[in-house]
Amino acid sequence: TRTYSLVVLLAILSSIQFFNYLKTPSLIKLALLSFINFLIIYSHYVSGLIIIFQYIFVFIHFKKLAKSFYVFQTIIIIFLIFIRFTKLQFENILNFNSKGDFWLKVSTIDDLILTIEKLYYNSGIALIFSLFFFIFFLNYLRTLNKEARIIEIYCFYLGVLSILILFFIGLFKTVFLDRYLIFCIPFATMLFCQELFAMKSIGKTIFFITFLWSVVSYNSKKLSVMDYKFVAKVVQDLKGKNDYVFINTKDNLGLFEYYYNREHFLSYSKNMDSICRTQNIMGIADVAEISESDFEKGSKVFLIQSYHKLNRSDNPIASFLTKKITKVYSTNEVNGIEFTLFVVK
Repeated sequence: TRTYSLVVLLAILSSIQFFNYLKTPSLIKLALLSFINFLIIYSHYVSGLIIIFQYIFVFIHFKKLAKSFYVFQTIIIIFLIFIRFTKLQFENILNFNSKGDFWLKVSTIDDLILTIEKLYYNSGIALIFSLFFFIFFLNYLRTLNKEARIIEIYCFYLGVLSILILFFIGLFKTVFLDRYLIFCIPFATMLFCQELFAMKSIGKTIFFITFLWSVVSYNSKKLSVMDYKFVAKVVQDLKGKNDYVFINTKDNLGLFEYYYNREHFLSYSKNMDSICRTQNIMGIADVAEISESDFEKGSKVFLIQSYHKLNRSDNPIASFLTKKITKVYSTNEVNGIEFTLFVVK
């Protein structure tokens, strides 16, 4: 289950509580803030950027509160992490992509541009947003009037710098992805609106242009998507006893099986992978896992792939199967899923 919408809510609640604490500091307010910030980390590790920027913000603008803020909050968050995180979660964090098999690649400047376009609606509006962010930053450096625009500075940290920081980290580690940064949108939007408001009549004109651009660009038609529920239904209708289903990435075996046979899924517990293999349904990560498969004449092979084409032009698993057996049907990748059917002649 993705928790991105929850992270947006928690980011807003955290920010409200953060400024409540800065306005009238108390240990109760700080304890509540610490609990919300723990929930942010627990919901999505990357969103911990919110907490890091709050630490930086206090260090720069509220140094008198820094000692109690750092010590008290850090102790609470670490305590909650150790009593709530499981051993498996710690292992997943520490061993993340240790084999280099994660589908996401290190980021490029094209990824940064695409992320900004996705977060800020489309390329045109993203350009307007980016221009205003740049103007705000120049004014901030020129005036250094930190106290007068404290909220806007905070919004700049979370709405703009978060993207740039994660992009920089993404140059070395596979962590930069647009949906990880959804929490930036409310803060970037607030900063943009505040800048428009400060420009008075010119700001109203720009707002009107931006609004019209949004309306014209809006697509009211429902996009045609191929989701796992639909794919599982297709396989259900077509699969025979000797047919194979390969699901890449491996993590999505459970998602497919949930829709394919919910009753079995609920009873599988920790043995899902081995039980699914008895039905010739397998989660795979690379060609080596299917190279030894002994396909019978006349059997069908279903290949269901997720995110396999992102940041790469090749498709080794599909290429291997195409050389070995006959491809009879394939979709284009839609919403992160590609469905291909092979038949053994």
